[in-house]
Amino acid sequence: MAFNALGTVRYHQSVVDTLTKLVLNSTFDEDLDPLSRDGAPNRLMQKLLRELQATETIFRMIRAPFARGIQPNWLSKSDRRFKQLNDILTLAYRLIKKMTKGSERNALALQKHVTTIRRHLGCGLSCTTTLKEIFVDKRKLLARIEKDLIFQFMDLLQNEKHPRYIDFLLSICTAGGAPMHAIQDMIGSALLEHNTRLLPICRVSEGNGRITLEIHVPGQCDELGADLWIDLADFGDQHMQTENCDYLSHVMQAPFSELDTRERVVRYFVHCIQLYGKLCFGRHQGNLKYFLMTPDMPFR
Repeated sequence: MAFNALGTVRYHQSVVDTLTKLVLNSTFDEDLDPLSRDGAPNRLMQKLLRELQATETIFRMIRAPFARGIQPNWLSKSDRRFKQLNDILTLAYRLIKKMTKGSERNALALQKHVTTIRRHLGCGLSCTTTLKEIFVDKRKLLARIEKDLIFQFMDLLQNEKHPRYIDFLLSICTAGGAPMHAIQDMIGSALLEHNTRLLPICRVSEGNGRITLEIHVPGQCDELGADLWIDLADFGDQHMQTENCDYLSHVMQAPFSELDTRERVVRYFVHCIQLYGKLCFGRHQGNLKYFLMTPDMPFR
């Protein structure tokens, strides 16, 4: 594959078409969009791709532009010069995701490529969901997770409080319905001791015959520059007629990029609550004590 100075790919369309076909045939689903298709894995296709050593080919393709001078952080910007490259890398990572879904054998074979994937986290290439699929419910791989990966996600959250990073953290707290105590310890230490500013803050007030629960994510400001506090009741009663669902369901399901600041804060808060549950799963005493005893948490 040849990359020119603008980061375009010589055989862009044929590569995109091939990757799209492989992604679509790696899962059973009616969704024909390779970027959202997420049905049951095609075990036969996973086996064939493994036997054909497709993983090595895909990662050679992924590494090629960076070996020739492209910087990962360039891809996170809306730069039309890199659109074709973005298309190919995103589809390549989607295919890796499909190859590892529910397959510990394929996931173990991918372990040596995790470092490459981690270099591209935060670049908008579907790397986070791919990494999540590699680890989720794979006990052997989860047992090998070290603190530096957890702290990398803390850094990503410092730059952007995106629910997908929270989703990754909560997905590695358990395996097969059982808690992964070592990972709960690592996330608890990284988040509850060293990065508490990533946690939403709650305050409860009473007046006019009603109790109000408001939330705030540190660093989020309103139009006047003051701390942005959101009354959760604002998201409970409205109905989205165009989507036939309530407002909160819309906030949780819509593309994150289409949400406004208030909606993003609420979605981030809900995902954090889900993470708290995973951190305490199996009666983890240290994490339980923090959430029950800290005044800014919603459980007081």
